[in-house]
Amino acid sequence: MIKDSTMKRMDIFGCPIMFNDIKQDNKTLEKFILNLKKKEKSRVLSNVGGWQSSNLKFDTKELHPLFADIIKCCVEYGIQQKFKRKSKINLTNIWANVNEYKDMNEMHIHPLSVISGVYYVKCPKNCGDIVFKHPSDHMEHDWMSKNFEEYTETNSFNWYFPAIEGRLYLFPSWLSHRVQPNMNKKEKRISLSFNTGLKTL
Repeated sequence: MIKDSTMKRMDIFGCPIMFNDIKQDNKTLEKFILNLKKKEKSRVLSNVGGWQSSNLKFDTKELHPLFADIIKCCVEYGIQQKFKRKSKINLTNIWANVNEYKDMNEMHIHPLSVISGVYYVKCPKNCGDIVFKHPSDHMEHDWMSKNFEEYTETNSFNWYFPAIEGRLYLFPSWLSHRVQPNMNKKEKRISLSFNTGLKTL
């Protein structure tokens, strides 16, 4: 008989999600985004309803404090993921999102990027989670949820992270994700999404 204590385990092919609650002037960011929304028509990519800006300019003064925190967190992410030491992470694009009642984002990835992320400027109650999908498209056929007593990082097909005001999420750009509908009938969910690139020096 094999004793359980002799079994060895190694979890492979992990999907690193990192997050940090950072201090930003969210009122200023909200005002900037809503003013921009009045001037600019929404583009449509993964968004179903809602408003999404075009890529924002890097010389936008209102965003400079956020840019600094994003890069700082991305550098830490890169260190933990063993990116080459002689490399530089830089923002490649960033855009704003305003989602009202039932507005959402369909499942998508961020191609041609390294680390992607979202910063939540305003998050009313019941405004919807960001949902990440397991990279394997075949997992759900045999590892169905009914087979498990509880959900863990290794047996779940989807993983839900709450939208929290002031929170920055970082994730691999190749990881599929979606955003649930904002079910708050009165208040908007406001966020900034972005991509980064990696340059080896």
